[in-house]
Amino acid sequence: MNFDSNAISDHSHRLPILRVLLGILCLTYLFFFYVNIVNQRYSLALVELATLLYCILMLQISRYSRNLSPWVILLMLGFGFTQLYALATSTISMNGPLMWSFLVPVFTYPLLGSRTALLLSAVYVVLFCGIATEMLLTGASHIFWLDVASFAVLYCTIWAVKHIHERQRSGMMQSLRASAEHDPMTQLLNRSQLNNQIEQLTLQQQPFTLVLIDVDHFKQVNDQYGHPAGDAVLIHIANLLRNGTRSSDCPFRLGGEEFCLLLPETELAGSSHLVSVLQQQLGSTPCQYDGIEIHTSFSAGLAQWPTDGKQLHELYSCADRRLYLAKNDGRNTIKEQG
Repeated sequence: MNFDSNAISDHSHRLPILRVLLGILCLTYLFFFYVNIVNQRYSLALVELATLLYCILMLQISRYSRNLSPWVILLMLGFGFTQLYALATSTISMNGPLMWSFLVPVFTYPLLGSRTALLLSAVYVVLFCGIATEMLLTGASHIFWLDVASFAVLYCTIWAVKHIHERQRSGMMQSLRASAEHDPMTQLLNRSQLNNQIEQLTLQQQPFTLVLIDVDHFKQVNDQYGHPAGDAVLIHIANLLRNGTRSSDCPFRLGGEEFCLLLPETELAGSSHLVSVLQQQLGSTPCQYDGIEIHTSFSAGLAQWPTDGKQLHELYSCADRRLYLAKNDGRNTIKEQG
């Protein structure tokens, strides 16, 4: 199922960086707007005023919007355009645009991620060096080959370091997400993710069925064959739930011998049929462990949203009560009423 499982969201990582950048840019553009007005460079002052107003707007947007990437891309494009325009219209020195340009890779990588930042950083350095080279060839007296070459080397060094750092950080974050969201033994989503996934389905007003599953007589498996065999049984059942359900369904391991299924857009009758098929598959394909066939079964309790409860605790309590009835009814059974 295509759930958004970013439990550790990059939004919380990027927002403080964005606000620091916006604060710095607001003060900077305000200062240079005044300087350029005094020096009668009205066109550049107008560009800086427009970027200043956009930064102020973004400070307000960042308070309530979680999808800031398009706004940040526009911000970085505006920042880059300002520096390129300052370079193209400068008649005294290229030091200002040159120094500020180093911020492009510094901020694009933590704010936009490695792919978008790679593209923006590459486009910017090509444009900057292209404009500077064209001005050199046309005889601009305030630009020197050594300055352009030094800028290119330093910019690409910062760019490479930020790219490597962001790739490593992104990989580490993905690993942390996987550890935080998945059961380490079965690789199913864990209990902490159940509430998140149900919340997403309820926000979409999408009916679904919650299925609580408990392996029958699991303690006997551990006592008779040992705990490694018990782990093999749990992995076997996890694979059965993963492979025996639709791509839109989502299996969980809640802990111990307890599992769960979320079945979106499925009525109780259809859910009961699916669980019955899974029971039959488990009965016909026992777990193979160390040359031994270990036969197991499971009981299940079903509850449907919103009929059996609109809140997670209501839905879970209903399914748990029906699971208890199924266990007391001889095991290897399914309860969707009661």
